[in-house]
Amino acid sequence: MSTLAEAGVGGSANQVVELLTAELVGQALLRSPEHITVRTSFDGQCARVEVVDDAHQTSDPSPPVLAILDALAEAWGVLDDPGTGHTVWVEVETGDDWWA
Repeated sequence: MSTLAEAGVGGSANQVVELLTAELVGQALLRSPEHITVRTSFDGQCARVEVVDDAHQTSDPSPPVLAILDALAEAWGVLDDPGTGHTVWVEVETGDDWWA
């Protein structure tokens, strides 16, 4: 993700963030929203991505995506808000040992 790369997230960590973001956006598209928003932040050690959609139906990520999230993310979660929609967030540690 170019925004996170500009903030200092590089190498394999950036590739993991890109993969997880693509998976979360794909899951959002399955809910047929009118709008999808991707938000990113980086605190120097942890990259956070939030994928927000305004679909009326909600669902957790599919089992294959859950396996990817569990394997590669430091943390992740789902927030459902009837007023704003569905948010799935993921955090990835970006240090040299992020995969450990």
